[in-house]
Amino acid sequence: VDRHENIGEGLIGREGLKVFMSHPVVQELPFYLEVPGFGQKGPDAENVAILKAMRDEVGASA
Repeated sequence: VDRHENIGEGLIGREGLKVFMSHPVVQELPFYLEVPGFGQKGPDAENVAILKAMRDEVGASA
């Protein structure tokens, strides 16, 4: 079953995503954001901001 959740609300959680984002193999790769959105209208600025902050925390590329 494929279950999309907002950033940090799924089974992987924020810490798990940070581990993934900090791995050298994916540091330079673009991401595709597929989340329900906090207003249930698809990717939103809040999810993007959370990901950008996490990216900055782990030192991944923009």
